[in-house]
Amino acid sequence: MLGLPAGSDRIDPAGRDETVRASVRWVATARLGLEHREGPVTVFINGGVAMARIINSLTDVDFNLPRNIPPHVDPDDSFYHNATRVGWVLGVGIETPEWDSWRWRLDGSYLGFGRTTRYANRSGNNPCGPGGPRAACPYKVENHIIVVRLALVRRFDPWP
Repeated sequence: MLGLPAGSDRIDPAGRDETVRASVRWVATARLGLEHREGPVTVFINGGVAMARIINSLTDVDFNLPRNIPPHVDPDDSFYHNATRVGWVLGVGIETPEWDSWRWRLDGSYLGFGRTTRYANRSGNNPCGPGGPRAACPYKVENHIIVVRLALVRRFDPWP
């Protein structure tokens, strides 16, 4: 559903051959909330439990030009983690009438799924970062999602 690519260049800073990716396959939330109407405007806040399928990966491609070895993924310097995470969600928004039973709604949600640490260069055969020690390289991953929506909503119930 969503891909967030970024470069890392910690294991092989000269090679520029690492790709970091975080993607979200699906998200589900269960929320409770409060709303308050002030004239024609309704303000609301909600929160609850969130679940998401999150994939975090680092891919390091090695190649050796003098020996003409084709490029290949280095499994020691790469990781792939695919898991369903449970977290929390907090949302706020505003709804205002436009015409008849149509309303404009603007809302934002923050979904937090915690932090994880993954390791690349698990054998410790390369330096961790430029001039770093020969050790496994930790990658701290913050798993959170921010969603902002603007919607035109048709209400079928009578608006008091």
